Amino acid sequence: MAGALKILVNGAEKSEVPAGDRGLNYGDGLFETLAVFFGTAKMLVEHLQRLRCGCEQLKISFNRWNELQNEIEQMATSADTLERAVIKVIITRGNGGRGYQVTKNGEPLRVVMLSSWPERPETAAKIRFCSTPLACHPALAGLKHLNRLEQVLARAEWDDQFDEGLMSNMQGDVIEGTMSNLFIVKNGVLMTPDLSRCGIVGIMRQQVLNLAESMGMKIKIRSLSKGAILEADELFITNSLMGIRPVAWLESSAFSLGSRTRQLMAQIQDKRL
Repeated sequence: MAGALKILVNGAEKSEVPAGDRGLNYGDGLFETLAVFFGTAKMLVEHLQRLRCGCEQLKISFNRWNELQNEIEQMATSADTLERAVIKVIITRGNGGRGYQVTKNGEPLRVVMLSSWPERPETAAKIRFCSTPLACHPALAGLKHLNRLEQVLARAEWDDQFDEGLMSNMQGDVIEGTMSNLFIVKNGVLMTPDLSRCGIVGIMRQQVLNLAESMGMKIKIRSLSKGAILEADELFITNSLMGIRPVAWLESSAFSLGSRTRQLMAQIQDKRL
C-alpha cells in the first residue's frame, strides 16, 4: 500500500488481502488509528477496548487480542527512531464468500499498518460545512466501522483551502467532522454533539470529556445546529492524531483561541507526551 512503511496481515509481513474478504466486499469490519510517539502507541488500551466493543456489537468473533496487541507494540517499537508515526489497525469478519449471510466458520482477518506522520499544518484550523449528510443508524452509531463512503463524498467537496469539513445528519444537526469530533464552548459551557444516532465516538473525544469533568467544567452533550456553532465563543476539533486543534475560521466566521480550549490543550498535551 502506497505510503505504508510496514504492513502485517494476520501476523505475516505482506500487503494483500483475499478478494473474498468481507471487509473489502461489504465494509464488514472496524478500524482504529493510533498515534505513535517515540516508539509508543498512545492510548492503546482505549483503542483496543473500542475494537472489542465494536466486534461485540457487529458479532465478529475475533479472539486474537494478545497477538494483536503484541503486533501493535512491536510495530510501534520498530518506529522508535521516528518522533511520530501512525498505526492503523483493521479487523474484518474475514473471507465469507458471496452474499450477505454471515458464515459461522469464518476466520476474522487483522491488518496492522505503520505509516509516516501526515504532513498537516498544526496551526488553528479553517473549516467548512459539508452538504453530504450522515445517515442515522442507531445500530451502527458510535462505531468506527469500515463503511466510510459518506466521509469520502464529503471530503471530495473541497480542496486544500480547508482543513476539515463538518457533517450534519438528515435533520440538519451537526454531528462531526469527516475525520474529527467537534466541541464548542458557549458562556463557559463545553458542548459536543449527541452521537446516539450517528457519528463516531472518538477516543480523543472521550479523553476531552473525562478531562473537562475532572477540571470541573460544565459539559453538555446535545444537538447542535449550524447556527449554534456559528454563535459559539470557542470551537475546536479532535482526533487521536491531532489531539485538540482549535478552529480559527468556520466558513466566513472567525474564532479566537479561548481560555477553555487553552486549558484543555495544555492538559491533553501533557497526557500525550
